[in-house]
Amino acid sequence: MTIYVRQSKKHLINTKEVFRVVEASMAFYENLFGVAFPFEKYDMTFCPEFRIRGMENVGAITFKDAFLLPEDE
Repeated sequence: MTIYVRQSKKHLINTKEVFRVVEASMAFYENLFGVAFPFEKYDMTFCPEFRIRGMENVGAITFKDAFLLPEDE
């Protein structure tokens, strides 16, 4: 698993928590459906000025970086 975020926003993401949630989610669905995650990787990319909120691709999810916590929180 890899998280890609621009350097100026890096401090806004709690990578340990994101990895924990994603791993727990994958384990839940693998158990529910009895099928292991079928891809070799899972990446998350937070992009500035992304026109849509998010986009799912095989092994990678792209998010608008507005989903990161604001600096004042």
